[in-house]
Amino acid sequence: MADKKPVSVNWQSLFIIIPIIDLWAAYRVEKFRIYFSIFWVGVSVFTFILDYSLLGDRFWTDEGWFFSADPTVAIVQIIIMIAALGTAVYFIREWSKDWNSKLSKTTIPEKKETTDYVSGEDSSIELLKKRYAMGEISKEEFERMKKDLEN
Repeated sequence: MADKKPVSVNWQSLFIIIPIIDLWAAYRVEKFRIYFSIFWVGVSVFTFILDYSLLGDRFWTDEGWFFSADPTVAIVQIIIMIAALGTAVYFIREWSKDWNSKLSKTTIPEKKETTDYVSGEDSSIELLKKRYAMGEISKEEFERMKKDLEN
């Protein structure tokens, strides 16, 4: 079972480009089986059938195994690989976004959107001003908290 924590969509996209690591990226968002079925088994079988149909009897004796020695077939193989990689990146990005939104809805229900203003560089006075500006605290609370912080 994958860890129930958010994933970086950009890192996931990078992982898809690296063989074997792409399987781990799919596992992290609980899409391993569907990813493996489509992009490892499905694309491999499709490429095998297409190569065999384009090369015929030369398929078994062709010099190039990964890319065909026949330039036309090699171009088709490259196009298939680029299309499969682009599709894989698209799907992993969407799955990662869905994963993150699912986690934010289930594991942190009390999180308020108004707390998104907090950053590591703000001082306590600046945070207090932002809370007052957002309407989270009254003027009296603001003045009292500001006085406490200044002391």
